[in-house]
Amino acid sequence: MTRIRCLAAVAAAVLLGLTPTSSAVRASPVGQNDVTITLSNPAYHPRLAVPDFLVADDEQGELGQAATAIADVLWNDLDFEREFYLINRRTSSRVPLAPPDALPVDRWTALGADAVLVGTLV
Repeated sequence: MTRIRCLAAVAAAVLLGLTPTSSAVRASPVGQNDVTITLSNPAYHPRLAVPDFLVADDEQGELGQAATAIADVLWNDLDFEREFYLINRRTSSRVPLAPPDALPVDRWTALGADAVLVGTLV
């Protein structure tokens, strides 16, 4: 069995256009990889996309299946909490997976996403 190590279950949330009156984003003093989003308007629910997690190798194998399963579970958990409007996973699958620095922001914005949750499995 392949040992699965999740480098960052929630590696990065790439914010595409949250309005300052709706939320505040600040780096956490705990570490530079932490992102904190404070929603100050209880009626505002950002639109969040949760694509499959990136996989270093073995996209079609065990790690690829785990990346999809983790993203599915995370999407369902966030949907249950109703803090975000979530972009449908079937719709978001049309956007190619990419690391945060190469994310096709225009494609995510066209789908209506305010933020994209990006994770990596290695």
